[in-house]
Amino acid sequence: MKRSIAFVVLLGLAGCGGTFTSRAPVSHAYVLRPPAVAAPAASRLAVSVRVARPAAGPGLDTDRILLLTPDARLDFYAGGHWATSIPSLVGALATETLRDSGAFEAVYGESATFPADHLLFITVRRFEAEAPSDGVAPTARVVLDCSLGVRTGDGAVATFRVTGEAQASTNRLGAIVAAHQAAINDALSALAIEVPRRVGQNPIGQNPIGQNVETPVASMMR
Repeated sequence: MKRSIAFVVLLGLAGCGGTFTSRAPVSHAYVLRPPAVAAPAASRLAVSVRVARPAAGPGLDTDRILLLTPDARLDFYAGGHWATSIPSLVGALATETLRDSGAFEAVYGESATFPADHLLFITVRRFEAEAPSDGVAPTARVVLDCSLGVRTGDGAVATFRVTGEAQASTNRLGAIVAAHQAAINDALSALAIEVPRRVGQNPIGQNPIGQNVETPVASMMR
């Protein structure tokens, strides 16, 4: 009787093991690194910058590694994903890049509670591999629309776009990730140049049209 009960229990455990065994392909998490940027020729600006959490264009608020097909269909690679969502990934890389550049007294990410003199808002317009046709390796494309604001202003003092692209060596996931790394390096290297330049052109205490919002002119009071 005991042997029969033990046999039944073993059968039950075997059945449970089969139930929880997945045949789905493993999805690997991929990360990107900030580019190595040279310190600016000018002295460090005595201001702080906060990078807000980027907004995402249609279909880009995801951790999928995306592929844009020739028929305008947004697909994804099943074998891998980014370690976090695309907006969070871009925000973290932008923060690290500006911090590593040494252009500012301080650079804060979205989670910091410290007040900042300048605010950088990024919208991710493109962050996918584009396949032009069958048999051709895709090209990774990154497009970031940027708006810079100041603490004492009520709108953007500067807007600009940075881009990057790189063709993958093959149509394999590892090569696609490497192409994304090259593309984001180009975009963030341009960001490390543009943000200090725009900050230097827009001192603290000016609004988008160069008026002090704390002392409005007569036309603003009517």
